[in-house]
Amino acid sequence: MEVEAHFLAKEDGIIVGIALAETIFNEVDPSLKVEVSQTDGDHVHKGLKFGKVELTTLLEQRELC
Repeated sequence: MEVEAHFLAKEDGIIVGIALAETIFNEVDPSLKVEVSQTDGDHVHKGLKFGKVELTTLLEQRELC
């Protein structure tokens, strides 16, 4: 099963801290895959998805009876 979460700009602004975010996600779980489409200093507009974190897991969905 693959799970993903997106980085979403809540307001117009400037991106900062991408390298720190990647480091933190790697420390939490090295199997997480972080992809970003913007770099520090880039301007973003409210609502822009500028990256995502993906996790592939072997957990099976089970039906509860």
